[in-house]
Amino acid sequence: RNFKGRQGSPQGRTLLMSPAMVAAAVLEELVFRGYLVVTGRGRAAFIASVLGFSLLFALAHPFIWTFTQDQGLVLHFDDRKAWFTTSFLFLKSLWFYYARFAPWNPRHSLLPCVAAHLAVNLATFAIKAIQGYVIW
Repeated sequence: RNFKGRQGSPQGRTLLMSPAMVAAAVLEELVFRGYLVVTGRGRAAFIASVLGFSLLFALAHPFIWTFTQDQGLVLHFDDRKAWFTTSFLFLKSLWFYYARFAPWNPRHSLLPCVAAHLAVNLATFAIKAIQGYVIW
C-alpha cells in the first residue's frame, strides 16, 4: 500500500531505507553528541548545550514544519501529533546525551548513542511495517 502524506507525497517506506536509517543514526550522533556538545567549559555551559542542541535536533526533523516548492515553509503549530513527535525527539536527544556522558560510559564513547539511535530508528521502522506503511 502507498499512503499519501500532508502534501500528497508518498509516505511508504521500503527496505532500501535501511542504509539511510543506519547513516542517519551515525551522522546525527557524530554531529549532535560528538561535535556540537560543549565540554570543558563548566557544568552550566554543558547543560545549556545539551538542552539547546536537543532542541535543535528535535526541530531539525520536519514534524512541526514542512517545506514544499509550491508553498515554501509551512508551520504546523496547531498539529498536536507534530508537537508530540517533536517533544519525543527532544526527550530522545536528552537520552542519547545521557548515554554518552553516563557514569557507565567513562570514555564518553559515541557507540552507545549510535546503538540507542539505531534501535529507536529500527523500532520505528518495525512499527511502520506492522501498520502497513512499508512497501516490501
